[in-house]
Amino acid sequence: MSDLVNDSIYAWTWHDASGDYWRGFTVDDVGSYFAGQVLSWSAHPEYGFYTIDAVSPQGQDLSVAYQVLYGTGQYWQEGQTYVSDYYDVQTASHYTPINWPYPDGHFGPGSEYDSVLKYFGYDNFGGFGLWLA
Repeated sequence: MSDLVNDSIYAWTWHDASGDYWRGFTVDDVGSYFAGQVLSWSAHPEYGFYTIDAVSPQGQDLSVAYQVLYGTGQYWQEGQTYVSDYYDVQTASHYTPINWPYPDGHFGPGSEYDSVLKYFGYDNFGGFGLWLA
């Protein structure tokens, strides 16, 4: 449902205390976040933090009524959160999340949950570092 407010795409990175990180983006109303903003979970800031790396105003509402189709063939809807890359410090390797290019959460950074396939099996990650591969 449209809220009639123009949206931006917010690129972010989770910096985990282990050295791992994952990158993604969230579609939300203009002004929801700003470039350079740092977000952490107040109950456990030692887990790590998010940085808002870039903001891309879309000039329109991307709600379900006004979806924009991008190159991946996936509709990126307002409020949804996507993870496009996971870096594991132990293997010094990047992994594509299993769910890419589909949404991993619906409430911004910290709502994501996904898995990566490493040489020994699947590992989960997301949600302010609560689930870590």
